[in-house]
Amino acid sequence: MSARKSRADWRWAKHHLHYADETVEVLVINDMNLGNMSVTNDIEAVLEELATDLPRSLADYPVMYFDSTSKLDEILINEKGEFAGFADLPRNLTGAAAMREAAARWAFRLTKRGQE
Repeated sequence: MSARKSRADWRWAKHHLHYADETVEVLVINDMNLGNMSVTNDIEAVLEELATDLPRSLADYPVMYFDSTSKLDEILINEKGEFAGFADLPRNLTGAAAMREAAARWAFRLTKRGQE
């Protein structure tokens, strides 16, 4: 089954972050705000399209998102690699500090899943 083509204008990058004695790959999606649908409103299609570029499931990565107003949030992905919601990141965190926070939350959720 092929991914739906997103109607939003977006790009993504993979950042390598050193966290808890490991290197974690953090995915960052940027809404380019070129007048089409926003990433927020087309998130399922954006994630399906992104997943086709990855060697592993989306569930294997912390995912962050700069919306069309440059607000940074975390995108929650369930264990099946599907969109599960947005989570606010503290507004005082930017750049690497925000990525570390997203990686910490992601690692906590993985640990919690392993205990269920």
